Amino acid sequence: MKIQFTPPISFLLFLLISLFISSGVSKAIVIGVHGTTIEAYDESNWSTISSATLTMNGFTIVNSPSVTWNSDDLLYYIILHTPGGTVGAESQLATVDPISGVCTFIGYLGSDYQSLTYNSTASVMYAMQGDENIVVAQRTRLSSVNLSNAATTTIGNFGYSEGCHIIAFNYDDNLVYLWSGDDDLAGYSLLKINPNTSAQTGVIQTGFQMKFMSGAVYRGGNVFIANGRSVSLTNCGLTVTSAGVVSFVANSATLVYGLAYRDPLLPVELTSFTSEVSDNSVLLKWTTSKETNNKGFEVERSSGNNSWNKIAFVNGNGNSEHHINYSFNNKNLSSGSYSYRLKQIDFNGNFEFHDLNNEVFIGVPEKFELLQNYPNPFNPNTSIEYRLPLDGFVNIIIYDYMGREVSSLLNEYKTAGFHSVNFNAGSIPSGTYFYKIIFNGESAVFSTVKKMMVIK
Repeated sequence: MKIQFTPPISFLLFLLISLFISSGVSKAIVIGVHGTTIEAYDESNWSTISSATLTMNGFTIVNSPSVTWNSDDLLYYIILHTPGGTVGAESQLATVDPISGVCTFIGYLGSDYQSLTYNSTASVMYAMQGDENIVVAQRTRLSSVNLSNAATTTIGNFGYSEGCHIIAFNYDDNLVYLWSGDDDLAGYSLLKINPNTSAQTGVIQTGFQMKFMSGAVYRGGNVFIANGRSVSLTNCGLTVTSAGVVSFVANSATLVYGLAYRDPLLPVELTSFTSEVSDNSVLLKWTTSKETNNKGFEVERSSGNNSWNKIAFVNGNGNSEHHINYSFNNKNLSSGSYSYRLKQIDFNGNFEFHDLNNEVFIGVPEKFELLQNYPNPFNPNTSIEYRLPLDGFVNIIIYDYMGREVSSLLNEYKTAGFHSVNFNAGSIPSGTYFYKIIFNGESAVFSTVKKMMVIK
């Protein structure tokens, strides 16, 4: 098993986590910002593990309101406030090394951006802007962010008052959670936002009484880790459920903004991962003996060029203490060699790779075959599969019930192997049709006909 890390940021943090685990602590590490510092905290008691001053070449940093973790490129992204900057912008987007505090500039976000959160399911970074100088109806603006140049695209405007505007993405319900309001408010507003439709649902928070939130990050299992100030004006670490139930965890020395979250390890124990070949299909099977916070498995395939492609996602079972069997059938493969691996992902976006030990080989068919089209009956599209044990010229023709040619689907040279061709019947009426394959090779010829039906 291989855990993916990208030095120097992830490698240094991995060393930090390793030391953290060896000290007997199994909780995850929370990364947050406060003023001009970035810090790592013990989730269980909010004690500080490491601290560094934020720096970025060519900029004077006034403060940072947010940091988040991108589980796709394994980088931490941060909003930095500078005194004016250029072109009137005061919020800069950068990547940051949480150990050294060194930031790398990406681009200017605009004015008064306050929070970031990453959706690894859709590979989208969200940013929340709280501009106190515009009308209330547009004061809190949610946008998506281009991570190459910091350009933003507005998703929706939400009319909340001044103060902190904190967002965190929930991987269970695919909603953005917004804590928003003003320091002077006795309570704090929680809003669930659908980033695809901008639909919003308000939630009344219960439990431990908070004056406002300064940071939040999704931990999984419909629970957020958060930090903020209580009604008694103490800084504290919290948990908040998706239903709005707030629980006190521990006092914190400062208000912590952000947040980002990394598990020390991925506690999913894979006991087997095997493959079975049948014609041009590969059945992958794997078994887990224990799962904690398991969102699921991306199935990835490589065909010998060292380039991995995602071909499927299989949902996990969250938390489990017993054996669970999984499978995925990769159908309609061409002849050749393939490698497979699983990318196990938890609800925080952390992941681990599991490789299939053996290479899978799809050979050539032993005989000529023309398979029944699928689906059948159909409207308007269907797929026709055929199998060739030899190289040669292939012609596939569609006829109506009177024997008149309707379409010539294919007329070209094909190598031995498993093949398919699609047929669109959008331009022909309902009825019974026939499809014929004609093969001409150096040492063999082959021809056969099958019937199909179009129903509109």
